[in-house]
Amino acid sequence: RIPTIQLNKNVDNSQASDEAPGLSVDQWTVEAQSGDVTRSGQGTTGDPLSIPQGEVSLSETSDNPEAAGYGPGQWACQETPGTNGESYSSAVGATTDGEATLTVNNQDRVTCDITNIAQPGSLTWKKLDADGTTLLGGSQWTLSGPGVPAGTRVTDCVDTCASGPYEDQDPEPGRFSLTGLTWGTYSIEEAAAPAGYTPATGTFTFTQIT
Repeated sequence: RIPTIQLNKNVDNSQASDEAPGLSVDQWTVEAQSGDVTRSGQGTTGDPLSIPQGEVSLSETSDNPEAAGYGPGQWACQETPGTNGESYSSAVGATTDGEATLTVNNQDRVTCDITNIAQPGSLTWKKLDADGTTLLGGSQWTLSGPGVPAGTRVTDCVDTCASGPYEDQDPEPGRFSLTGLTWGTYSIEEAAAPAGYTPATGTFTFTQIT
């Protein structure tokens, strides 16, 4: 029996939407390199392949710019399911920027997985006086976007911000920040202006979050 390696890429697309679908596993190249031996593939290296004993460099890369919307994963390695024989002792170190070092011992058959997670989006905007520089606190905005309940209003937070979805997280009056958003296109309309002002007219649409 000889040592073998199998690499698998997994993607958590929980922040994606029908409008902005996530990437599939084959958008990443996974690779194991030991000396002159390289095992690589798009999303997976396929069936277990032979690999020399000793240190093996693991990596994942993607040419798709949308891959930047995913948080880096950690390589996790274990004995390949269904293996019979000697005790397993191979181990993998910490992952940095998709790279890690695996130590393959004896004739271990090793399977390694890495999962990247789609990161939630965020929006920021501000309410200004006619001079274009003075912030105005106290406005409310109707928000629309993927999964946003109809009629959702975002109220300007002052000092202490509430937790929960679609709550302003910027405590400075006149500045707005929404976090934890599903990917897609969002728009706002001013529902209530600060005292002494009339609401801005029209719909303001943000660049699609991906």
